[in-house]
Amino acid sequence: MYKTVTRNVLPGLVGSPSISPKDKGGRAFPLRVKSGGGGPIPQEDEEEFDEDDYCAFMDIDTKIIDFLTFKSLQIVLKQISETDVSPGKQEYNWLYTFATENKPSAGDYFIRDLFHQRPDFAERILATRISLFSRWTQCFSPEHMYETLQERNTALMRERLMSTINMTLELDDDARSSIDLEEPEDVTDEIVDTPLSDQ
Repeated sequence: MYKTVTRNVLPGLVGSPSISPKDKGGRAFPLRVKSGGGGPIPQEDEEEFDEDDYCAFMDIDTKIIDFLTFKSLQIVLKQISETDVSPGKQEYNWLYTFATENKPSAGDYFIRDLFHQRPDFAERILATRISLFSRWTQCFSPEHMYETLQERNTALMRERLMSTINMTLELDDDARSSIDLEEPEDVTDEIVDTPLSDQ
């Protein structure tokens, strides 16, 4: 069973619906969470978001687009390698060589350079990355990502704590081993054998 809740997102963030510039601060959109378990991701009040907050996340959008471009190139290369019937697979070799000489992870910069030489390949990659994005948005779950981050944070903190404890124990062992544990000399016999002086 699912129930519909809402959460606020920053305008333009990947994974959110398109938002016009007049909708500053974000707006609510439907989000499904399992009934009786978990709950929506904790959110700050909508009024606390401003344009500076949004700008701080714009690099994430760019990274996702760059990654989608890179993955789209891989898909197109695989498709061409399977369908290229030209002698020596010239089409595949050309795109592969172009990719090795340029930087596919640069995203739009890579596409611009490709448009200058092979607009057909560039358009094919653009269409593929739109398709990839659509598939990703169907699979992406903000709740799952939030839970994954929480679990990884906890695991890393636990590892750090155990590492600190082990290091402390090792230092204690080293300190104990450096202490001289030899028994002190027995001076009892010397005291007994020493004659008392006459008073």
